[in-house]
Amino acid sequence: MHPRLTHILAASAALFLAAPAALAQDSKPSAIAATAETHAKAVVSIKMSLKYEGSFGEHEQEREVTGVIIDPAGLILCSNSQSGGVPPSMQDRMSGVTVTPRDIKVTVENNEDALDAKLIARDSELDLAWIKVSDLKGMTLSSIDLTSAVTPALAEDMFSVGRLSKFFDHAPMLTFCRVAAVVKKPRPLIIPNDMNDLGIPVFTNSGKLVGITIVQIPEADEDNDEDMRSQLRGLGASMVILPAADVAIATKHALDIAANPDAQPEAKSQSTPAEKATDKPDDKELPKKP
Repeated sequence: MHPRLTHILAASAALFLAAPAALAQDSKPSAIAATAETHAKAVVSIKMSLKYEGSFGEHEQEREVTGVIIDPAGLILCSNSQSGGVPPSMQDRMSGVTVTPRDIKVTVENNEDALDAKLIARDSELDLAWIKVSDLKGMTLSSIDLTSAVTPALAEDMFSVGRLSKFFDHAPMLTFCRVAAVVKKPRPLIIPNDMNDLGIPVFTNSGKLVGITIVQIPEADEDNDEDMRSQLRGLGASMVILPAADVAIATKHALDIAANPDAQPEAKSQSTPAEKATDKPDDKELPKKP
């Protein structure tokens, strides 16, 4: 047999024998998948009824949003704008309209028994809202640790962990992205090149927490042509990541406000004052930071 043909057949045989091992290796969960599976246990689905009241009368709308457990005692963080809150730049347009979240139910890992919960505080500028489970019913909750986080580098790979709707069995959903920019104004933010949900945690590919996705919309007097072009590209252009350290500061302040609603809030260096969640959470704004 020709030597060259012998080498070709030998190489083919080696590839054929190696294929099962390669397939077996590929079939093992990747590090990202394993990390995501762990963190997904802290990502929950929140169903609520939003009651709108204004000069037009009143009506209710069912809403399902995604949140993340930040304390195993039942403290959950979610998007303020998705939970009836109004961004500061839109509050003038919503004058005279109140939006009240009611009948809040939290589904953990697609458990059939949803947990009752209540909105306890919100921060309109940071697009954060805090929900507290009323009764855990003996359930043990997983949570993410806001104090264990890193600051990713420009162009570093990241992924977020969200959940699909009830129609898709509330299955965990990953979104892969990169750090497109890191900005200091209007506050420290990480700009991803792609993101599709709010109020969800974002991690580096090594599994370190980066922060929580929020929406930021410029004030009317801060708009310019570039901002308008960004807004015309859709809401996704405004989705950014608030670093976990700033989320932790905002959470501490929110819990202080929830526990002492009559106390005068202090302006934080990296966080704006939270607002006490009342029966009509948007009819009163606490002083903004200077």
